[in-house]
Amino acid sequence: MEACSYNKLIVDPAPLPVEKESAPGVLEAKVEAKLNSPDGTYLVENAVMQQIQQELNITLPGDFDQVLYVVKDCYGDDCGYAAYAYYNHWCLLYREQYYKHTGVLMHEIGHNLGMAHSGGLDGATYTDHTGLMGNPLYGDDLGRMCFNPAKSAFIGWYDDKIITIDLRQSHFQVHRLYGTSDYRSSSSSLVNIKLETGLNEDYYVGFNRATGINEQNDEADNEVTITKAQNTFSFSYQTFTITAETININADPSYADVCITDTRNCDANPPSPTTVTPTPAPTSACDNMAGWTDSYGDSCNWYKQYDSAGCPSYGEYWANPDTGVTPNMACCWCGGGSSLTSSPALHSTLAPTLSPTLSPTLAPTSAPTSAPTSAPTLSTTFTPSPSPDECD
Repeated sequence: MEACSYNKLIVDPAPLPVEKESAPGVLEAKVEAKLNSPDGTYLVENAVMQQIQQELNITLPGDFDQVLYVVKDCYGDDCGYAAYAYYNHWCLLYREQYYKHTGVLMHEIGHNLGMAHSGGLDGATYTDHTGLMGNPLYGDDLGRMCFNPAKSAFIGWYDDKIITIDLRQSHFQVHRLYGTSDYRSSSSSLVNIKLETGLNEDYYVGFNRATGINEQNDEADNEVTITKAQNTFSFSYQTFTITAETININADPSYADVCITDTRNCDANPPSPTTVTPTPAPTSACDNMAGWTDSYGDSCNWYKQYDSAGCPSYGEYWANPDTGVTPNMACCWCGGGSSLTSSPALHSTLAPTLSPTLSPTLAPTSAPTSAPTSAPTLSTTFTPSPSPDECD
């Protein structure tokens, strides 16, 4: 995380009482739980939480940003998972050896930071292997990989080197893109392009340079990638063509020249450095629908606290039972309310799948199961099926 974020996110061991530590930042807990229950894992999680709170005399999370539980075995009927985490939360749980797997560690922390899973071209969960939210890396020596362009835009680590192109306006220009592994290079001026469509989905363009912090990338090495992410607005936009005109991996830093155009050819000459300008703030006032609450009695304030701008995760769910009005219709933060004009640009991510896909080779996701209260949403990472050379 420190490498991918360029030290914008630093993970330090928790300062625990020395007499209670089994290792720096590690507390060992022994608990009693009914392990033959179908909910065995969650009973263990709750028992461990109670034990930690008693040992440290705190209410979790206390002063901790993340709390990682590691259990020795699988408890309950479903043992196909490697780990699970809660969206926008502090709690993660790893089973057996998977706490040693950097890719699995980062994937679950990504959920804590608010990122959902990433699907591929086949539409299935977990099949985007250009970033860690597709969960492609299993191994204690694997993990030098970051996130796809949509997730990178969501997390905001490279915001000073991202631009937004509004596809509702004419555009014909070549943009020179660099990989996130070269983000710190003084020659690197642009690592991500957001294509604003005005529809219910936007696109992000990146150069998937497979070196350095991203050298164990698992798909589309050194290629230009386009990632789709959902938002909530509905307007019209023109038809555009995106062409990777040049990919030069021998240059230092390596780059890709990408032509984005609606009707005309881009200038064949190499582009000048792209100037990154901040996204303008909203210029039109908006009022939430007066008196609106969702099916659990929560107002628009909950969605502003627990979802990203545009409400890509929860905006279409939990409509008011009497009126049928959804958060996307009622709340300004979700793109609704009394005004839809000049809304702020979204930091969107792929919406979570609503039903689990239990294919053992695709590492399925869990649905956002919690109601829109302060309770978090769970996401499970399933173990991969062994390849033929791993079989006895």
